Amino acid sequence: MSSYPAWSPVLEHRWCVWARAFAPVSLYQALLLCCDPEEWPITEEQLRFWIAEKARSGTAAPLARPSPSYSPSTPTPEDLVSTLIDTSIGGGTSWHRINRILNLRSDVYAAWPVLALLVYSGVVTAAPDCGDWHPARLESPWFDGDSWRQIRRERMMRSKLTWGDGPLSSFVDTAYQEAERGELAWIRGRIHGTFMDILGRMRPVHSGTGKHRPSLDDMLLDTLLDLPGGPP
Repeated sequence: MSSYPAWSPVLEHRWCVWARAFAPVSLYQALLLCCDPEEWPITEEQLRFWIAEKARSGTAAPLARPSPSYSPSTPTPEDLVSTLIDTSIGGGTSWHRINRILNLRSDVYAAWPVLALLVYSGVVTAAPDCGDWHPARLESPWFDGDSWRQIRRERMMRSKLTWGDGPLSSFVDTAYQEAERGELAWIRGRIHGTFMDILGRMRPVHSGTGKHRPSLDDMLLDTLLDLPGGPP
């Protein structure tokens, strides 16, 4: 508890006593789940009671699965880039973690398409449930190589990214092609159908396969990105 100085063993004990008497059952159970009675300044008899209470009632409500009926929002390029950076640092992600990154409440459904996008693009390994931890596939080209470098370059050079920007266009195309192959993990039924509709709206219209010729600005940015402690 040292990471949160205001949250002391004394306060934690008092919260649990209060929650047992006045709080909703779900809140009381969640509080018991994360508390540590052995750190509380209480008697041996009280300690035995709270350890037993924690073992009996310390649970959390099951995580709900996302539903297309909640009108999920279409991800923005900024949503994707922020999530990619966090996923590379944290070694994975989940629906609730993405909600925090995008400054959403942890129990809203709007951000699940971002996680589905990471799954079908090969950035993370699909988990059975969207609330589960999805481990990052750090060998993915989106984390290591030209694609990742280009995404970071576009983020630095542009005030507003679009899905038509080179590597982001390829990212969406990859996810679309994989999603067309079929359902995966929790992305099934109407959720999969809704995700395909979202991808269809995201896919930019583009033609031609000409290669981009690096400019002097590109080469200077490459140097900056390679410096230790350089921009994320």
